[in-house]
Amino acid sequence: MRTQNKLNRVNNPRKWIWMLIEFIVIEKVLENGILVPVILKLPYGNLTSNILYKGIEVFLVLALNAWLIKQKLYFSTNVSLKTTLFFLFGVGYISLFISSGPMKLLLPIILWTLLTAISEELLFRGVILGDLFKRLTHRHLTKRSVAIAIGLSSLLFSLQHLSNLVNQSLLDTVCQMIETFGMGILLAAVYVRTGSLITTIFTHFLLDFPILYLSQFSTNVSSAATVTGNISVIASVVVAMAYSCIGLIVIRSKLIDNQLPLLTGVSED
Repeated sequence: MRTQNKLNRVNNPRKWIWMLIEFIVIEKVLENGILVPVILKLPYGNLTSNILYKGIEVFLVLALNAWLIKQKLYFSTNVSLKTTLFFLFGVGYISLFISSGPMKLLLPIILWTLLTAISEELLFRGVILGDLFKRLTHRHLTKRSVAIAIGLSSLLFSLQHLSNLVNQSLLDTVCQMIETFGMGILLAAVYVRTGSLITTIFTHFLLDFPILYLSQFSTNVSSAATVTGNISVIASVVVAMAYSCIGLIVIRSKLIDNQLPLLTGVSED
């Protein structure tokens, strides 16, 4: 009886949608209603507080997934020549920015950026996108169902940045949301192409590190605005479109060429 109830819950669109909403709401309430206020009261600096916050967030996402969604997370360690070259390129890319700021900030910001990438990729690509794939493609793997899953997960990824209104302007937040929607499409494409959260986490790290590192450096040197402070909406749309176009190139035209059969358990229709 319990097995049948579980199957009914999985195949009932309303029930699994509400379960996904419940997961997101609980995670955000615990995060912003409890975790953030507690950390703000601790006698730590900005960097240390962010590292602690993101570290707890990783645990929170894993715990809630184990309790509510039970979505399998994929960490493929298959090493190909292309993957190796990509990681080597990433290391070289990051090294270009290291000489731009003080070395004492390097390790803390690397840890902060890495934990940010881990927590957000676990939540939005690992749990949410993975669950959407499972529900929307449980019978047939079509380009339409894949596009809907990627679009919804990217929209949720974008909307979560509304919380940044607390410490930045509306314009900055809108620009950030536009860019992160495109970024979400790119990261989803990487997940589909590789079938591994390790690669999406590393890609996310590469995209975030220069901004966080240089903005932290500029904050310490002067009271200048953050790196994204003066970016216009038009420029943000261009960035989002660039992310999306790269994502389309990464994902390829044939779904079967990617790791979707692994992520969804079904074949292309």
